[in-house]
Amino acid sequence: SRPQALEVFLPQWLEALRERSGTGAKALEFLLLTAVRSGDVRGMVWGEVDLDEAVGTIPAERLKVKGKGDHDVPLSAAAVLLLQGLPRMAGVDLVFPAPNGGMMSDMTMGKVMKTIHAKADGEGYLDEKSKKPATPHGLRATFRTWAGDKEYSREHAEIALAHVFAGNTERSYVRSTYIEQRRPMM
Repeated sequence: SRPQALEVFLPQWLEALRERSGTGAKALEFLLLTAVRSGDVRGMVWGEVDLDEAVGTIPAERLKVKGKGDHDVPLSAAAVLLLQGLPRMAGVDLVFPAPNGGMMSDMTMGKVMKTIHAKADGEGYLDEKSKKPATPHGLRATFRTWAGDKEYSREHAEIALAHVFAGNTERSYVRSTYIEQRRPMM
């Protein structure tokens, strides 16, 4: 059978993901819904989430790219519902904690993806270019491809990914995170 590229079969993959229980599966779904990096998901604490305003904020010190300030993430209705349904562990502020209460391993979400790949009919869900099983970071690439295909602006898609998309001069003039303009994209 033909390999299933994640971009093409994302609805089936998401259904398989939602059949899985556990914090790793929920963290992976949150990554899919927000396009943030896996480390940002794993390190997120409840104080960075405003469910009433449907915004998550990744503090500048936790971002991969430094010097840009905090990264505001508009939360879709699905992301808010996911967060509202999470159990909270007494004395633990992490949104997606490991079973011991510490930060989830960087391997946890990848393991969930490998399990989904292994249980899929045929050859599983593969990266279209490398033909290797999809990875959490590949979900960000899937988002970027989708945003371009749907004709969302390059600027808004790159901001959603917390990428540096312009030269120093242009960046010095951009004073908005365009959170409301990015909300429909999310």
